Amino acid sequence: MDLKPAVENIFVQSSMGKRKTFEGDVDLPSLPLPELQHTLSRYLDSLKPFTTPAEYLKSFKIVEEFERGIGAELNEKLKEKANNEKNWVEKWWENYGYLKMRDSLLPYSNMIGVAPKMSGCCYGTEEDQIRNAALISYYTVNFCVLLRRQELKPSESMGGQRVFSMSQFRRLFCTVRRPGLVMDSLGVYFRTLEEGPCPSNVVIMCRGRFFNVNAIDEKGYTITPPEWEEKIREVLKICEDEEEPQNIGILTCDLREKWCKYREHILQSSDNNRNVMDIIERCLFVLVLDEDKPQSVDEVPNFCLNGDYNNRWADKSMSIIIFKNGFFGTIYDHTAFDGIASITCMNYIYRAISENMGEWLGSTPDRDFPTLEELKFDVDAKIMRKIKCLNKDLADNKKIGIYRKTFDDYGKIEIQRFGIHPDSFVQMALQLTYYRLYRKPAPCYETATTRAFFNGRTETLRSCTSECVDWVKAMLKHTFNISHKAGLLMEALKRHDQLMSEARTNAGCDRHLFGLYCTALEEGMPIPELYNDPSYFKSGGAGNFILSTSCTGYTAISGGVAPMCKDGYGIFYNILPDSIVFIISENLRSKETNAETYFSSLKRSLLDMRFILLYSNSSKL
Repeated sequence: MDLKPAVENIFVQSSMGKRKTFEGDVDLPSLPLPELQHTLSRYLDSLKPFTTPAEYLKSFKIVEEFERGIGAELNEKLKEKANNEKNWVEKWWENYGYLKMRDSLLPYSNMIGVAPKMSGCCYGTEEDQIRNAALISYYTVNFCVLLRRQELKPSESMGGQRVFSMSQFRRLFCTVRRPGLVMDSLGVYFRTLEEGPCPSNVVIMCRGRFFNVNAIDEKGYTITPPEWEEKIREVLKICEDEEEPQNIGILTCDLREKWCKYREHILQSSDNNRNVMDIIERCLFVLVLDEDKPQSVDEVPNFCLNGDYNNRWADKSMSIIIFKNGFFGTIYDHTAFDGIASITCMNYIYRAISENMGEWLGSTPDRDFPTLEELKFDVDAKIMRKIKCLNKDLADNKKIGIYRKTFDDYGKIEIQRFGIHPDSFVQMALQLTYYRLYRKPAPCYETATTRAFFNGRTETLRSCTSECVDWVKAMLKHTFNISHKAGLLMEALKRHDQLMSEARTNAGCDRHLFGLYCTALEEGMPIPELYNDPSYFKSGGAGNFILSTSCTGYTAISGGVAPMCKDGYGIFYNILPDSIVFIISENLRSKETNAETYFSSLKRSLLDMRFILLYSNSSKL
């Protein structure tokens, strides 16, 4: 696969009796169901930063009544479900958290991915677009081949004490979210070699047109970069003609119910349409050759999320966007997987190309490969009118702002010198920043992985704690000495670490409360008062977290998504040895948010935190 040893050692499983990629999944323990008392205790704790004493007392009484009455009844039913299923929340989370959502996938739901410039690669011209697209496509297909052969190393915790679920990696490729009137559905066509054949084609989008190319030959060998270059040049040449593009892709960016109706109309129009739709929806991934020209990596997130929707297929699990000047980014359907799967794939691509300094070191076999095929729908006047209207509606109607920002004064190394977990440290900085700007704490959702369990995805860590608020308030008071502020920070960090440890065992409060809510819905029981309590919403419940956050890891790859609510921020960060990269998103219709101002204040927060820790440590000498 033309991999340098440094990359192969990270990603590829050795043949010395190690487990296959997906082999360990079946042996993972069932997802735990926490004790109801624990969940309600953690929930009440999370209300304190956002409620007055009177509001808290009212909520406390609601929780007490819930625990003694309908909550206990619902929990018994949920226990029965948990006893019969290895992951009691899996389908509910997928259905209610994603598939039932009716808003458009772009820009509100799809994730984006961003990589720095790759070593040895050039940026600026169409030739760079062609060359980089060829290398990126080659290594993306190779990553799929690793999964097909089950040669990708299974994920595990630091130190290797725990093996993590790899189930999400089955949905990276050959996966699509199909629109429905009430609820969408997920089509997953990936198979390992042992399980049988699966699609091997890649669909290329360019200027609103579709092209199909088979990326793996009948012997299992992939298209090489020189062969990819040939196909990409052919696509670009064809698209120079004056033919009017069909621009069907923009329909996938409409509201789900509307797209469902138009998709059904397209499918019923002809056998050709059904065949073309099937090819696109089942393909490995979509490769987008884009006309936009980001001037730097920092501009890539915006062009991914807010670029030309005629040249997007929002339903696909993975779309790789190669811009006209060679920069690249990615778009993913969040239904299919969480950021860890997409970041692993993107990191593989980035490392493989960078380690080879952007050069192709392999050889191209002498073979006849299938020709490029343009895919054309049979489009009638109704669809053409809809596409024209959508383009008019979406023109200059940018709804989500998303930015890549780098804090480069220090990073993981310096934070760890204080004996502090880098993620906890950044979370405290996010709270200090928000409080400084708005003079109130922000309900905060931080992703905690539950992949140590069967088909595990995430639990919510409510990271705005009473300890955190005490520290934040102290930071804004000049009467408090620095050592006292440092002490309060350490207490807040300790609490955060504790809650993260609990959340990784599914013992936060949100998934359990969500499960109880779903149980009431499906049993036809009345929705308990707890879920209508104003304090529930104030603390972030029902999708009202002002800060929606996640640590995307410690690699060079960044990712992000739109904020959870109108007046909130999405804040995603990857922590590097000497810097921290942030992806910050905001709703541009909000009068409350300003991502530029937030990041400026965030830099100050990070510097202030280092100062109080350095001062406190020096005063002890």
